[in-house]
Amino acid sequence: MARFGEKCPVCKIGKLSEAVEKKFLSIKVFYICNNSDCSAKFLERRNTTKLLSCKDNSFLERYGDYLEKREWINIADGGLSDKEIEIQKDKEQRKMVFAQYPVDKNSKLQIPNA
Repeated sequence: MARFGEKCPVCKIGKLSEAVEKKFLSIKVFYICNNSDCSAKFLERRNTTKLLSCKDNSFLERYGDYLEKREWINIADGGLSDKEIEIQKDKEQRKMVFAQYPVDKNSKLQIPNA
């Protein structure tokens, strides 16, 4: 399995370099993409990581929350976050339910009691 940082989840080209910022009583760990066309910056918090900035604002809006590193690895490999997988599953389940009850456009939907 790939490791976090081997491939940038944003540009999928660059690698993430670790940068440590030490302050009086705290340590912050950042990961910065080495691809100058991307310049994504992530902040680590416990076992999660958050995208702080990147040149692609739509990507930042989509993935602006803390995600587990395994989710970032999945995204870097062209996959989805856990939340997106859940949304996709819900959509598929709804399609299956509606496929079971085809509706004529001139009639009202009537679902039999279970």
